[in-house]
Amino acid sequence: MEGLQYGQNVQFTACHLSTDLAQTGHFTCSDKRVNRLQQNIQWSQRDNFVDIPTDCPQRSERLGWTGDVTAFCPTAAFNENIMPFMTKWLRDLASELGPDVSMPQVVPNILGNQQDGAAFWGDVVTVLPWTLYRAYGDKRILQHSYDSMKHWVEFVESQCGENGLWQTGFQYGDWLGLDAEANALGDERKGATDDYFTTNVCFAWSLQILADTAAVLQYTEDAHRWSRRREELVRAFRAEYVTPTGRLVSETQTALILALHFDMVPDEYRPRLLAALEKNIGAHKTHLLTGFIGTPFACLTLSENGRHDLAGRLLLQEDDPSWLYEVKMGATTIWERWNSLDENGQISSTGMNSLNHYSYGAILEWMYRHLAGLQPLTPGFTSVHIEPTPVWKLRRLDCSYRSAAGLWAVQWQCADANTLTLAVTVPFGCTAELILPNW
Repeated sequence: MEGLQYGQNVQFTACHLSTDLAQTGHFTCSDKRVNRLQQNIQWSQRDNFVDIPTDCPQRSERLGWTGDVTAFCPTAAFNENIMPFMTKWLRDLASELGPDVSMPQVVPNILGNQQDGAAFWGDVVTVLPWTLYRAYGDKRILQHSYDSMKHWVEFVESQCGENGLWQTGFQYGDWLGLDAEANALGDERKGATDDYFTTNVCFAWSLQILADTAAVLQYTEDAHRWSRRREELVRAFRAEYVTPTGRLVSETQTALILALHFDMVPDEYRPRLLAALEKNIGAHKTHLLTGFIGTPFACLTLSENGRHDLAGRLLLQEDDPSWLYEVKMGATTIWERWNSLDENGQISSTGMNSLNHYSYGAILEWMYRHLAGLQPLTPGFTSVHIEPTPVWKLRRLDCSYRSAAGLWAVQWQCADANTLTLAVTVPFGCTAELILPNW
């Protein structure tokens, strides 16, 4: 470009660089904003899946941050065939582990052990193999990853106190949650949810995955061991974080979402916690304040607990903070922060900001599982529970997923207030359980 003058027209060709992965998911609907959001999620995945899953392709960092993968891997598996890509990365991860390394926060690990052993980030070593097994049905990924999974869980166990809870050391917490002003630690990058509340929910999650993995691999003794440990952890969690009347010690959006989604509270308290979550979201004019840990489960939790309508309103919200606010502001990829740009289009004044960061793109999993209704009953999508749940402001939806077992597809259209047309495609040799919407 030497010798160019200001204002001079220049012709150039931009080349996109990405690991070549087959696209497996397709999603369109009647709302162009939602379609743009879906494209933004796919582009952030493509841009960041370059040999390793990076957290942003454009700034000097470009590291394989593990927490981003924990948040996003179920969506990634719908979008593309990530099995070979992530199998390789899990081998990279395993090569980093050792007696003095519990679980690095980036893989390959160039940060050293000062970044060692944080919940949700470390839990990628259990969550990712289990996600791959559920998506593709190949239990060899569990066999290859089992030692790494145990390594992480046993490290967390070593950090637990006499009460059976993990309540020591640095944690990222609900990273980039917007209720940071309430955080007693004064770190604006963390949401207000108690760090060790989220830490122990994540530990319970990994224990459940490890117990389920051991059962699949027929390690019966291990399966019983990890299942019993999860039961002990949940009892300790309830004693520490749940009052005798069913209140949480910190009722942030993220705390309520995690308690409900991961069954951390007795069933009799669930209605009260759901009501508290609805009230909290309503008090913020139907907006989420959740960060990296709360956001992936927000709409899933609402739909699973009978408030799919509220989940739909969150999806279609267009002012800050929301997914469609980014679209309104011209985004072509997913932002690192809900507020990466202000209403005037100015970059946030925060010292850490990225406009291409796929974590909050985890909403697409909810779109496949609840708007389209594709929920696998067996690993590899050989049997699927299909229960489309329309959001009525979307008049039409066309979704397909080319699974390891073949092509699944769901199309629905609202012709008028009283008529819904539904078409479902089931691969040869597979079975489907269809539940029609409650019109």
